[in-house]
Amino acid sequence: MPTVRVEGVDRLVRDLRRAGKEAEKEARKVLKAQGEKMKAHAQNSCPTGDGGALKKSIRAFVSEQTLEASLTAGGKKVDGVDVYYAQFVEYGTRDVKKGEETKTSKRKKHAFDRRGIQETPFMRNAARAHQEETFDKLSDVVAEAYRKGAEG
Repeated sequence: MPTVRVEGVDRLVRDLRRAGKEAEKEARKVLKAQGEKMKAHAQNSCPTGDGGALKKSIRAFVSEQTLEASLTAGGKKVDGVDVYYAQFVEYGTRDVKKGEETKTSKRKKHAFDRRGIQETPFMRNAARAHQEETFDKLSDVVAEAYRKGAEG
C-alpha cells in the first residue's frame, strides 16, 4: 500500500511539542486540512479503470499520539474490489519475458510475456504539490507559539 510522507517537518513537530498543547491542536488542524487537500488532489489524479475503487481507497489520516499525517491508497476492499494494486499503479511494474523467474511468481517461470504497468504517481504528485504550503503553515503555527511564549 503506497504511503506518502511529507519530508522536513520533523524539526517543526519537535518544536511544536515544546510549545504546548495549544500549538499541537493548531498543528493538527493544519495537518488535517492539508491532508484533505492532498487526498482531493490524489483522487483527481487517480486513474479510474477499476470503476473508481482505487480512488475511493485514498485516505488521509492524522495520528493523535505522534502528530504525524499520512496519505494512503489501497490495502482494503472497496465496493467488493480488493485494491491491492495501488502500489503497482503508483510506482509501475516492469516487463516480464516468457521463461523469466520472478519473486512474485514464487520462482516459477512465466508461461508468457507480460507487459509492465507504467507508473502513474498520483500520490507522490499530490504530496509534492502541497508540501511547501504544508511546511509554511506549520512554520506559522510554530512562530505563533513562540510569539505567544515570548509575550506570556
